[in-house]
Parts: sequence; C-alpha cells; structure tokens
Amino acid sequence: MKKKGLFILGTILLALLAAMACTGTAGVDGADGADGADGADGAAGAAGAAGADANATCDDCHNTGLELKAIQVQYAASTHASGGNFERNTDNCGGCHTGQGLALKLAGEYVMDGSADNDKIANPAPIDCRTCHDIHETGTDADWALTTTAAVVLDLGAETYDKGKSNLCAECHQARTSYDIPVTAGLVSGKIEISSSRYGPHHGPQSGIMLGVLGAGISDSASVHYTLTTDGCVECHMSDAYGSQAGGHTWSMSYEYHGSDRGLNASCKECHTSATDIPSYSFNRTTRPATNVEAIEGLMADLKAQLILAGYINDSNSVLGASGSSASSSNKLLLDLGEAEALWNYKTIQEDRSNGSHNPTYVKDMLAYAIANMTTAGYAVPTP
Repeated sequence: MKKKGLFILGTILLALLAAMACTGTAGVDGADGADGADGADGAAGAAGAAGADANATCDDCHNTGLELKAIQVQYAASTHASGGNFERNTDNCGGCHTGQGLALKLAGEYVMDGSADNDKIANPAPIDCRTCHDIHETGTDADWALTTTAAVVLDLGAETYDKGKSNLCAECHQARTSYDIPVTAGLVSGKIEISSSRYGPHHGPQSGIMLGVLGAGISDSASVHYTLTTDGCVECHMSDAYGSQAGGHTWSMSYEYHGSDRGLNASCKECHTSATDIPSYSFNRTTRPATNVEAIEGLMADLKAQLILAGYINDSNSVLGASGSSASSSNKLLLDLGEAEALWNYKTIQEDRSNGSHNPTYVKDMLAYAIANMTTAGYAVPTP
C-alpha cells in the first residue's frame, strides 16, 4: 500500500512538471535553411497575336510605282517652285509667296488686305506638297486631300469664288486691295490719284477675271470656264501632263515641241468638240481664231499705244507720274475717271496673263470700253 501510494504521487508530480513546461515562454526561431534547387521550367504558353506594322500604310504613297516621282518632277519645273516667287516674304506678301505664310493664311492667321501687321517669314520656303495637301497627317493616301476646298470671298470686291478644288488656287490668285477699281466715289477734286508705278490689281487677278468682276466701267460677266466647270482652274491647268512641261503639277498650259509652242489641249477637247472650235486639235495659242486670243492681242496693242501716247505708261508697262518718271506719292498721276478706267483695264488684263483665255468675251468688252475712253480723251489709236 505504501509503494502504491508513492507510485501515484510520483506520477502526479511528473504530470505537473510536464504542464509547467507547456506553459513556459517560447524559444527563438532558428535561422532559415538554404533554398532548395529550382524546379523544372513549365511548358511554353501559346504565341500572342502579331503586332501591327507601324509603316504598313506608307506604301499607300511610297510604293514601287512612279506616280509620286512624276508629280515631284512636274512640281520642280513649275513657277510655284521657283525662287522668283518665294523670296517675297515681307509683310502682306509672305501669305501667298511662301509655303509657311500660305499655311498661316489658310488657318486665318495671316491677312492679305493690309489690315494686320504680319511678321516677316523667316527662312521662306516655296508653296509645296505640305501647303496644299494633308501630307503625313494620317500616313495613308488620305493625306492627298487638299488642305481646303472652302469658297473664297475675294479681298477686292468681296465677291465669292466657289469652284471646288480650285478654291485653293483662288486664295492667292486674286487681286490685292492695294488699289481699288476706279469709280466715281474715288475721285479727289474730280480726278483719280495714282501714286504708284505698280498701279493695278497685282500679279494674280485670275479668279476675278474668271468671275468677270474686275473690269472698270462694264457689267459683271462670269466666264464659261467658271460657270460650266466643277473645279475651275484645275480642270485645264492640271489635265494630263506632258512630261514636266505642261499639265499636272506644272500648271502650265503650253509646252515646247520640236521648236514650236503647243497648247495643252487634252481638257479643251471635253467642251470644244469640233475642229472649228480648236482647228486641227493642235492649235498654237498665238494663231487661234481672231475672235479669241488674236483679237485680244490686237486690242491690247492698240490700248497700250494710246496709253504710251498719253504718257501714262512706258513700253515696260510701268505707270508714269506727272513728270514722265515713275509714279509715286510725290509724283502722282491725276486722271479723269474714263482714262483711269482704261489704265485699270489694261493693267488687269496684262496681269491676268492668259491673253483673255480665262474670260474672252468679258476681256474684249473691257478693252473696247477702254479704247473708246482714250479715244474720247483725244488719244486715237496710232496708225501702223
């Protein structure tokens, strides 16, 4: 009994010691063991979809064909590309004589009527592809789109020129507002005062001639080349090119062929469908029927002779002042209205540079009116 009691007591003491060990403070964790070896790579995933080729659309224009090259060669031969045009980068000139200025003009940031003080265009460049087209805007052939086809309200007279693609041409091929068409309201003490040797509508009044709105003393009359076309200028000037001499992006209407001057007739034949309209379909523009260019050239020669006889211009077509030297603010030319109208009509037709082709009937009316005014003023056409 005594041994049994001791055994039970010993057992109880061991149990108490074990319980006390379980409720004691935990020991500090030991250091991490070394990483095991990497496992084997898993199987490769499926390939993703191919990415887009960033240059894929360049081929729309920069392809193996020669169309773009042909356009570049034609443009290089054009008057637009010549230095004789884009050196005029001064205020109120750069908006049409430089590529940068015309881009600003189309954005409404360059005003050609002299009402704004435009900055001189630094490093002037010619009007080129980027001026007229949305080059490299999308990187596709949509970039051939014109920068504008909006109708143009002309600076002189505020008439609207609206002929599709050629509206871009009219932005610059129009009369400037430096001088007004002579009218009674412009008289000063009964005279029209002319104070510049460059009096007239400047160098590009073609859109006004097409519309038939620039003549002095006669009624307005639009040309059939305006009323019967969709895109005006470009339908003739940009018809099928003859190499780099005419048509296409040369904008020229004639070319040299074996030593003679030929007219670009491709577009003419669409309306002039008979040989009597365009003799033999290979006319030389200086020998067309007398009802057209030949007649106008004769009338222009007559009017020029009258203006020289009067002392109003010299043989180079510069306007002369009262002393016979170049007209200027200190050497003004003072003309009666009828004579001023005659001088205006002459300078307008001269600056149009189409020998009347842009609006033949209207131009002949301008000349007839001018010659009659000069004759009445005592300056008869000199006898050959």
